[in-house]
Amino acid sequence: METKTMTELMNEKILAELELRPLRENMDGEVVGPHDADWDEARLAWNLAVDQRPAAVALPESAFDVVAVVAFAREHGLRVAPQGTGHNAGALGDLSGTILVKTLRMRGVEIYPRARTARAEAGVLWGEVVEAAAEHGLAALAGSSPDVGVVGYTLGGGLSWLARKHGIGANQVTAIEGITASGEFFRTDRDNEPDLFWALRGGGGSFAIVTAIEFNLFPIEEVYAGILWFPVERAAEILKVWRAWTDDLPDEMTSVGRILQLPPIPEIP
Repeated sequence: METKTMTELMNEKILAELELRPLRENMDGEVVGPHDADWDEARLAWNLAVDQRPAAVALPESAFDVVAVVAFAREHGLRVAPQGTGHNAGALGDLSGTILVKTLRMRGVEIYPRARTARAEAGVLWGEVVEAAAEHGLAALAGSSPDVGVVGYTLGGGLSWLARKHGIGANQVTAIEGITASGEFFRTDRDNEPDLFWALRGGGGSFAIVTAIEFNLFPIEEVYAGILWFPVERAAEILKVWRAWTDDLPDEMTSVGRILQLPPIPEIP
């Protein structure tokens, strides 16, 4: 006999009284409920350790779709929670009675070479920005992996390999667009709604659903990188030497020491 969690039972009760058709008709994107065939795929996060069970999943394709989701949620007394890739999915907590707004279909990227800035919608990954910016000899304060989402990473602060020279990613944001809890579109920068602009840059997704950000790029055409592996038995010795070596590094260089347990695969010595 199949057993169900309290969250699943609560969501079933909510959805039994909830008709998703009006929301589907008001969106270009998609809405997926627990009884749909692609439910398990829709609710999946990058962090597979987190079992997300929202009341429904919305897959907007534009800011207008997000407005429709927020309006629907307000009308039916539901919460909304935005998510890009789901690298930090654990922080969302209990999603019962919540529409999970997954922005992965919002993938617009624009590079402005003269201004040395970029605009990325909420579903864009860093690999896409890095590739587009490199065509103009520019670089962003990107995450350490190409499949990390631009918006989630930046709203959380954004610590890149270039941070020692150029600071954290959140401090290089020039404008933010999104939808408020009341369902209204906004665009904020240092001169327009400065308090909201301050809060969003480092405050995560707690203040609004961000649909796009604009940020500075830097004239960097080449980056040299590498990795050195040592057996864990030498960790104390190596870390002591490494720590002393980093004292005199220039700001252009970033070095990270890690102790990792890795699987036995041929690519790792």
